[in-house]
Amino acid sequence: MKENIQEFEIDVDNIHWIDNDVQNTTDLCAHGHVYLRIGSHTCEYKNATVSATALYLLKTLSRDHLAYTENQLVPCCGHLLLPKAPDKFGEICDICGCPNGIDWTVKHKKDSILLVLDEDKNFSIPFEQYKSEVFSFSDKVKLFYKSNLPRDDSEEFETGGWKAFYEEWQMHYKKWNYSF
Repeated sequence: MKENIQEFEIDVDNIHWIDNDVQNTTDLCAHGHVYLRIGSHTCEYKNATVSATALYLLKTLSRDHLAYTENQLVPCCGHLLLPKAPDKFGEICDICGCPNGIDWTVKHKKDSILLVLDEDKNFSIPFEQYKSEVFSFSDKVKLFYKSNLPRDDSEEFETGGWKAFYEEWQMHYKKWNYSF
């Protein structure tokens, strides 16, 4: 069953560091409450890693995402940022977490995006609408980082991971002519 509808919303509120301490500079991952609506399907994740979600959603602007074959689009955690050599999409950061979260498939069609929840729930939306929602979500997370103290990635196992994450985040904005 395929529905051609124009309903996709992803939003975030209550963005915070894991310990809710505004003075924390060592938590590299922002957390928050994610609301998702795809067609008539709604769900939420109360303490998702929204920084990883922002980056994962931005990745889907250039490529497909197959549910449950890679990281969830709305992950519970993303506790390890790893730099990597650029792949064919220019991606330079891998994020490791746990298997919990919310996931769905994102497939690119000519001028639209097909969102697949399962074989009975497929929704097609215009690409421009999808892109607008993705950047709106990412902008809220970006504003949280910009309004907090700079991140301290001096822990040995984190060196390079935060830099790769931040550079890839900026790269996706530049690729789509959005201001970071």
